[in-house]
Amino acid sequence: EILRDINPDPENIYKGMSIVRKASLTIDTDVKMKRWNNKLFKNGARPGVVVEVPDQLKDDAYNRLKQQFDEQYRGTGNAFNRVILEGGAKMSPFMMTTQDLDFLESKRFTRDEILAMFKVSGSNLGITEDVNRANAEAQDYAYAKRCIKPRLEQFVDFINKRLLRPIYGGEYVLSYEDPVPENTEMRLKEAQAGVNNWLTIDEVRDM
Repeated sequence: EILRDINPDPENIYKGMSIVRKASLTIDTDVKMKRWNNKLFKNGARPGVVVEVPDQLKDDAYNRLKQQFDEQYRGTGNAFNRVILEGGAKMSPFMMTTQDLDFLESKRFTRDEILAMFKVSGSNLGITEDVNRANAEAQDYAYAKRCIKPRLEQFVDFINKRLLRPIYGGEYVLSYEDPVPENTEMRLKEAQAGVNNWLTIDEVRDM
C-alpha cells in the first residue's frame, strides 16, 4: 500500500536521509543567529547617532535636547535637516563593530550554504546581488537541468519499476515533459548556419 521514495542514506538504506536532516547543523546555526539578533534588538537596540557633551546635562537641558531631536530630526520626513548643538556638544554616527560585521558575513555564508544544499541559486529567491537577466536565466536553466530533471527521472523510474511494471508488465510506462527550458538562441544560430547548407529553408521553417 505504501511506496517509499526516499533520498538514499549510506548509513541507513531503509530510512534514507532528507536534505534538511543532512543540513541540520547549518540550519540550526542560522536559527540561533536569528534568535541572537532578535534578542539584541529586544534588550539592547542601538541608537543611530551618539551626542557627546562635555559636562553632565541638567534635567531641563536634557529634556529640551531630547524634544528637539524628536520633533525636528525623527522620521524620514526630517531627513537631512540641519542639526544645531550648543554648549560644546558633538554628534557622531554609531558605527558597527568588527564583530557585528563578521556576524553579518557569517549569516550570508550560512544562507549560501543552505541554498547550495538544495541546489538553489539566490536569484531563484529574489536575491539580486550581482545578478542580471542573462545570468539569472542561466541559473534557471542550470536549476532545471541539474536539480528538477534528475529528481523527475528518479521519481518516474521509481514509479515505473515499483508500481507499473508489477501490474502491467512493460505495456505502460510513465514519462514526463522535459522541464529544461529550450535554448532558443542556440537553435536560432543553428538554423542560420544550416539554411541552404545542410538544411533546406522548409526544414528551418519546421524548426
